[in-house]
Amino acid sequence: MSNEPKDLSPALALALGFVPSATLLTIFGYASLNQKVTNTMFLMAALLSVVCCFTSSFLLFRRKTGLAIVAGILLLLVNFGITFFLGCMALLNGMRS
Repeated sequence: MSNEPKDLSPALALALGFVPSATLLTIFGYASLNQKVTNTMFLMAALLSVVCCFTSSFLLFRRKTGLAIVAGILLLLVNFGITFFLGCMALLNGMRS
């Protein structure tokens, strides 16, 4: 076995990398309909974001190419910011209730 990058498409990793953004937009869309966004929704979205964040970056890091590693680091940073934001929103929503 060689250590060369796999010829697999990075589509799964990139799709997982954008799941936290889609989740965040879904929550904001739900809130804009004057629906109550619960603390549980924010916590579940934050947990989903953490899982997707590390999984997508790990899948990209395994490719061992410069572009894939840079993309993995950028997705890790952006998704960490989204996770932090969702965690803060859960905390603020819990304090408001």
